[in-house]
Amino acid sequence: MRGIYKKQFSEKIYDEDARYIPAHGKLLWLLFRKLQKFHNSKEDVVASLLPKGGKYLDIGCGDGILSFKAESKFEEIFGMDIAGNRIRRAKERNQKGHFFIADLDDLLPFKDEIFDVVTCIDTLQYCFDPCRVVKEFHRILRKDGVFIIHVPNIAWFPYRIKLLFGELITPSFAQGYGWYGGVLHNFTLQTLEDFLKREGFRIIKRTGSGVFSKWRAWWLSLLSGDIIVKTTKV
Repeated sequence: MRGIYKKQFSEKIYDEDARYIPAHGKLLWLLFRKLQKFHNSKEDVVASLLPKGGKYLDIGCGDGILSFKAESKFEEIFGMDIAGNRIRRAKERNQKGHFFIADLDDLLPFKDEIFDVVTCIDTLQYCFDPCRVVKEFHRILRKDGVFIIHVPNIAWFPYRIKLLFGELITPSFAQGYGWYGGVLHNFTLQTLEDFLKREGFRIIKRTGSGVFSKWRAWWLSLLSGDIIVKTTKV
């Protein structure tokens, strides 16, 4: 029952395409619109970090934006997402890829050490048990394979201000989808990196996305609203 509700919840959000208003308010959103030409999307940042390889899996692939950007770098591309409507869009966008519906809270339907590269973008915070999930990533990734993860940064400066004044931090995409929009876990740069090291990954690079992301990355833990970490399996 929990899995069915989660699937329906995710599909509803995607179908309604709620207007994006950042959790830090409308004023900064208007400023963001003015600065769009300086914006680096999370998909563009992650795509720039991808090496070339044989098999690539994008977990929580959504409607296939990242897999489409990565198409020229890999021999085979796979994508999975819990929302069927997003998988349909992914298949339309990238007809060469292999896309399927799956719940990340279940065991991944792949053999050991089968992928050269695995990405998990804006997804881990919705999983019931991140430790088990990341162990699965480690299992399906080949030795010295690349794993790239993206999560929101709970320690971002605007979030700290909201908490200081007793306000709740809510996901960016919509304010009305549940108490916390389905988010179950929060991450900071330090806690994420410590977690990944414990699970058998070596940190290669850390960065973020958004407006002026290259400059904000010099103090990532405070200035970036998200965290992107590139690792290798050890």
